[in-house]
Amino acid sequence: MKKFYLLTYGCQMNESDSDIIRQALTQNNYQETYFREEADYFILNTCSIRERAVRRVVGQIHDLQQHRRQKPELKIAVGGCVTQLEGKDLAEKVSGIDLICGTSNFHRLPEFLEELSGTNKPLIRLEDPTISKQNDLPVKNGGHRHSTCFLPIMRGCDNFCAYCVVPYSRGREISYQHAKIIEQINILRDLGQQDITLVGQNVNSYQDGDVNFAGLLRTAAATGIPRIRFITSHPRDMSREIIDVVAERPNLCPRFHLPLQSGSDKILGRMNRHYDRKKYLATARYIRATIPGSFLSTDIIVGFPGETEEDFQQTIELMKEIRFDLSYMFKFSSRPGTKAHKMTDDVSAAEKQRRLEIIIATQNELSKLQNDRFLEKAVEVLVEGPSKKRATEMMGRTEQGLTVIFKGDNSWRGKMIPVRITETYIGTLKGEALIA
Repeated sequence: MKKFYLLTYGCQMNESDSDIIRQALTQNNYQETYFREEADYFILNTCSIRERAVRRVVGQIHDLQQHRRQKPELKIAVGGCVTQLEGKDLAEKVSGIDLICGTSNFHRLPEFLEELSGTNKPLIRLEDPTISKQNDLPVKNGGHRHSTCFLPIMRGCDNFCAYCVVPYSRGREISYQHAKIIEQINILRDLGQQDITLVGQNVNSYQDGDVNFAGLLRTAAATGIPRIRFITSHPRDMSREIIDVVAERPNLCPRFHLPLQSGSDKILGRMNRHYDRKKYLATARYIRATIPGSFLSTDIIVGFPGETEEDFQQTIELMKEIRFDLSYMFKFSSRPGTKAHKMTDDVSAAEKQRRLEIIIATQNELSKLQNDRFLEKAVEVLVEGPSKKRATEMMGRTEQGLTVIFKGDNSWRGKMIPVRITETYIGTLKGEALIA
């Protein structure tokens, strides 16, 4: 039986795509291995959202050439957003790639790998992402996860933010059939999945006939899955109806990822984000007021073209006012093909770094402050397995998605365990299990 090693870069949609890869290959007599030296096929599922991610992929391919010297028959397949954008040019730029496929045809990977046996030239197998038929694929398992999985409900993006390549790498928005999604959730529930994340580039713009995202959440919650969460939301489309549904249904997790990007109306306009500071703040306040235990995370870009010190300070002020639980923070990097690529990158590298360090320090303070609210409180933790540092400790997550470390037994994997929080840190909580 041929073995494959799968390396995934990027967002939750990429993780979901990797589950499609696993399912397609394992159903066709391929076996996944977690040891590179055992692999007959090395598969990279790539991300192109930032320039650094592309460089990492290229570096990984170069490193694999060393491994190939010990195993000449190794085949290297590269798929995902980088290949969708770079296309045939990638094979010319980077030697050693055997197969290039895009974002919409991972379900055909077994067919492509079979083709490799009959050629010595790189195979280019790209499709238009807007004509994907992946919504016809049944999700029969949660991939390599034990208690959680990602379930795509839509693909693509229609927003064309000035800095983003997603509409070009994944195509325009396509919402999957409501009935099909519910069928897949029921299958996953029956297989023992307890924590499902509905994923898409902009999940709250979901629309299938007369079913919007709030309607989908209602019917998903009715399946009885213990925990349902979703990512990513666009502030423009985050309605009060969605927030109210999460507040009403106890198995809809109170975690919202709402990318801010900037606290300056001027910069938000240049980014083509379709909302302003006032609208974002009103949405965040409604979430906090309606769901007191909610977790609110965001994305922030510093150093976007035209960002002044005043613009940057407006972002800091908004971070402190909203008190984000978590932020994913980045320096602006220009991506070819986007509107921002044509703008003058007038913020120096040193200034971008300075601003990044400031918002990281700001968020660290906010994260610790937010996590302190759980101190000495009992929380329900879904156990995922042993912690990375100590075999005697278990790791699990709260309904807000916070990581909790506590002493326990591996037999608790996949179970809900009550834990009293005894210590809080910036990124994790520590506690004591409230069972023997």
